[in-house]
Amino acid sequence: MSKYTIFKYSRKKVNEAGATLINPLASLADMDEAYKIANNWRSSHSWPMNVLYMIVKRAAAIFGTNIPVVQRLKRMHSIQRKLTLLKRKNLTLSKMQDIAGCRAIAKDVKAVYDLVQRIKSSHIKHRFEWCDDYIASPKVKSGYRGVHLIYSYFSDKNKYYNGHRIEIQLRTPLQHAWATAVETVDTFTNQVLKSNQGTKPWKKFFKLMSTVIALHEKTKPAPDTPADISKIKIILLNYPEQIKTIRSINQSGHILPHLLEQDKESYYFLLILNSTQRTATVRGFSKADNKIATEQYLQAERDNASRPNIDVVLVSTETIKILQSTYTNYFLDIREFAKILEKTLEG
Repeated sequence: MSKYTIFKYSRKKVNEAGATLINPLASLADMDEAYKIANNWRSSHSWPMNVLYMIVKRAAAIFGTNIPVVQRLKRMHSIQRKLTLLKRKNLTLSKMQDIAGCRAIAKDVKAVYDLVQRIKSSHIKHRFEWCDDYIASPKVKSGYRGVHLIYSYFSDKNKYYNGHRIEIQLRTPLQHAWATAVETVDTFTNQVLKSNQGTKPWKKFFKLMSTVIALHEKTKPAPDTPADISKIKIILLNYPEQIKTIRSINQSGHILPHLLEQDKESYYFLLILNSTQRTATVRGFSKADNKIATEQYLQAERDNASRPNIDVVLVSTETIKILQSTYTNYFLDIREFAKILEKTLEG
């Protein structure tokens, strides 16, 4: 247990640090202290996240299918952006439900719901808080689809982690292709479509494509879109710039990871994407090096904070291959999404 970060500040301090992170008038010294506290809070989710990760893996294994499962700590700039966006709703850093998360890609919609039921029926002490079913009710503004389960960690032994929230994301391959295409376009266009802050044409384009996927999967279409593929095709033709960009990214080809360093039993992977140079570098860390990995994660984030072409994330999974299939946006890989788009345009 000693290899995992222990939370050492009060939640009041954490919330004050969160407020400082989004305060443009904060001094350099105050900002440094805020990063220190926020990173301790984020890193202290590693153990609860790992526990829920193993629960998801066991649940997925029951079905005898190859369901890739990964876990990740939320990027600091994503934390700052979310705190800024939801400031009016009084969201505080200690109440954020997705500081740490697990992601699984099931083969189809039925498999997603089967996995949901298996996880929820597991005999675990951790507290199930709520479920956001974005397949049954796609997000109104974006059309995002998937199922999110929120749990609070609970243990009689490791009480200092109790109450830490972990988000479990469950998607189909098509839903995942859509979501990672959104993030890839964000990288290339310097938008924040993932947080519903992009331009109207891009928002509408992805909302239409969400419904295309919903029709393939025989689920509920995104709000305010026609539930007819031929009508969607006609509307999509009004978005030539979006189609051109998707084709351009896809034709450029996905990039392969460059392993800077990897332990034979790597458990954590620090991934750095340079979208300008089209490189993705990966450094592996063993399970025992959790604290070192999270410290280097923060350092890499701070070193590249002023470089919009650099994206950093710390992910834990079994192999580089699974990493590539679950974080395709970090390898500029939108092949599956591009296929769906082309088939739709062909009619």
